[in-house]
Amino acid sequence: MEGNTIPFVVKLKEYIDQRNSKISEKKAVIADLRSQLQSKNGEISKLQEEYKQTFDDKLFEKLVQYKKDVDDIQSNINKISEIVSLMGTGKFEYSLSDLQKEIDSYIQKVGLDDLKKSVIKVKEKYLNLLDDYENKLHDIYSLRYSIDIMADNVPKEIKDKVTNTLGKHGKEYHCTNDMFISSHSYEDIQIKLNRSANSIYL
Repeated sequence: MEGNTIPFVVKLKEYIDQRNSKISEKKAVIADLRSQLQSKNGEISKLQEEYKQTFDDKLFEKLVQYKKDVDDIQSNINKISEIVSLMGTGKFEYSLSDLQKEIDSYIQKVGLDDLKKSVIKVKEKYLNLLDDYENKLHDIYSLRYSIDIMADNVPKEIKDKVTNTLGKHGKEYHCTNDMFISSHSYEDIQIKLNRSANSIYL
């Protein structure tokens, strides 16, 4: 991942992982405290019922202590919950000048300008090859035409041989669909690329 990003993103991910880990730890503590709280409240209910029957002072002291324990547990839950709340939104600090340099360097390394030049170069080569193909067809036609205008000077079997031989290569003269980029698919590619470009800063 690091080869396809910038130091800012790597360090931000480390920060987020650390923050999420701390939040998970705190939430685990809260869950344990709530379990303790539920258990203590259950014991308090039992002690209250028992005290109503015995009126034992030692039992009452134990009840008072359990209620203090409950208050302490609830206080800890409130404190840790506040900590988790503070950690809910991160505060990752980073040098703005370093961030700009990293993005500039990343865009430069991606090499979009070079890719554009390569696409244009290949496009020009493609169009030149199509022109060359057309010129070769004209050359073959010129050969056929020059033979035709002199046809009265040669025997029929020679004329037939020329016609048959040129006809034998008929499939080679015709262009196939896979030689061309359809206008529809090209427009789709352009729309797709521009949509990707726009989504970067919109």
